[in-house]
Parts: sequence; C-alpha cells; structure tokens
Amino acid sequence: MIRNVLKMIAQCFESEHIVYGLGGSGVLVAYDILENMHDIDIVVALEDIEKAKKIMDIISVLKESGKNCFVATEHNYIYEMNGIKIELMSNIHLKHSQGLYAMPFSKNRVTYRMSVDDMMIPVMSLEDWYVFYQLIQRQDRIDQIEEYFLENGITHGSYLINAIKANIPRQLKVDIVKMMQKMMMD
Repeated sequence: MIRNVLKMIAQCFESEHIVYGLGGSGVLVAYDILENMHDIDIVVALEDIEKAKKIMDIISVLKESGKNCFVATEHNYIYEMNGIKIELMSNIHLKHSQGLYAMPFSKNRVTYRMSVDDMMIPVMSLEDWYVFYQLIQRQDRIDQIEEYFLENGITHGSYLINAIKANIPRQLKVDIVKMMQKMMMD
C-alpha cells in the first residue's frame, strides 16, 4: 500500500516538474538500513511547495499543518492517503539548544534514486538525515546510520563538513568529527 501511495505522489510531482526528495525513514529504506517505512516524508524545494501542496490537497486529505516541537519550518503539512501518513515539508529549520539549523535542500541534495515498480523516486542524502536525526535526538536512527557508514563509508562527506560549519550544537560538531575520524581508522 505505501509503495502505491509513494508512486502516485511521485507521478503527480514529476508531471509538474516539482523538485522533491524522499526523506525520513524512506532514506533508510532506500539504503537498505530499514526494511519498511510506515509513513512518507517528502521534502520539496521552496519554489515548488505551493504546487506540491495543491497536488496533495487534491489527492489526499490535509490532517494538520504548522510546526512541531523539533521543526520550525514555514511549510510543514501532514496529509493522509489510503491510511498512510504523509509529511510534506519545505525550508526545514530544526530547533536546538543554540538556535536553528537550516536543513539544506535543492535538487543537488537528491543523491540517490530508489526504484518503486517502474518509478525512480528521488531520495535525499543519508548524511543530511544523519544530522537531522542527531538534532531531534533519535538515537535508534543515529546508531543505524553510523553502522551503515562504518560498513559502507560516507558518500557525501562534504555535507557533514558543511553541517559542522553551520549552526549546530558544539557537541554535535564534536560527535560528527569523532564519527568521521573513527571511519578513517577502520
């Protein structure tokens, strides 16, 4: 069921040339870190969010909109389609102890494509979601991604270096550097 919902959204977004990427647990599924996703997180380029929202308003039901305790973003919408929760986000800013972190997104941040039947779904970088999960303190996801990095390497190290230079808590900067150093030792 979730694959069909994702495929329908992708077909609609592709037909309107919307720049988007699968995020959240979908990234972990794409990299074979998780077997299944139970909801769909989609990040859309800021210039395309209104088009994406219009499509979602037609093909699904808006359940809520606004910010949550971690995300301080102007565009955060929760939809439902066929019993599947879909979170549509753009211009993501994550709250943390020292301010806000602007999660980068553009078509260049789509670093992988996952096959869903005959569709190739754009997927955001694992490195960006590693930082995201660090900031919202999802230790299970952090551990899973670090294990993947240790076994497979970091593909987009520059994304982590840019995160270190950005407005993230000092301890997170230290943790990212330690993780990268550990990888270099193995």
